[in-house]
Amino acid sequence: GHGLARRGHSVELLYTDITGRHYDYVAATLGFTARPVGMPVVADPQEVIRLGREAIDARDALTQGRLIDKHFFQPVVEPIYDAAVDLCRRSDLLVGHFFLYPLRAAAEQAGKPEVSITFAHSIVPSRYIHPMGTPHLGEWGNRVFWVLARLALTRVDHRRHHRLRVDGDAVTRPQEPRPPGLVRIESERH
Repeated sequence: GHGLARRGHSVELLYTDITGRHYDYVAATLGFTARPVGMPVVADPQEVIRLGREAIDARDALTQGRLIDKHFFQPVVEPIYDAAVDLCRRSDLLVGHFFLYPLRAAAEQAGKPEVSITFAHSIVPSRYIHPMGTPHLGEWGNRVFWVLARLALTRVDHRRHHRLRVDGDAVTRPQEPRPPGLVRIESERH
């Protein structure tokens, strides 16, 4: 956000934090606005610790992801979606983590461009990197595992995204041409 604000753009960051920490002051010192949404996700600090340990002790990455989704993301999906709808009313472009299907649904409904980002290169499909928890079987094996991983993620994500699209009266539109120079890596266009 700092780089965009420094170049004259108005930047607003919506965020949630499991324990309810606030980042408004930090954002303000960097020249943009930060606004908390749906916080705290878990009000009891001891419950955060218990759930965190349960996720860390999970037998595999998929189970860990399901626990994180169930306890730390699903409880705030509706507030995130409502905040995203509001943000769409005053924004030209929305940028969010690839997992934020409520943002994608709101952007789609409002007809606003949305760019998905990820902070972990290990989850961007590549013939050189295999999905976490799968064996390394070379370039062809990696491609097969990424197809399977995409199908699994899309199955979960699409159901939830579609529910928000239907409940929010979003209209499905064909993919619009992207401006030159804008690259988007996505698991699937809904």
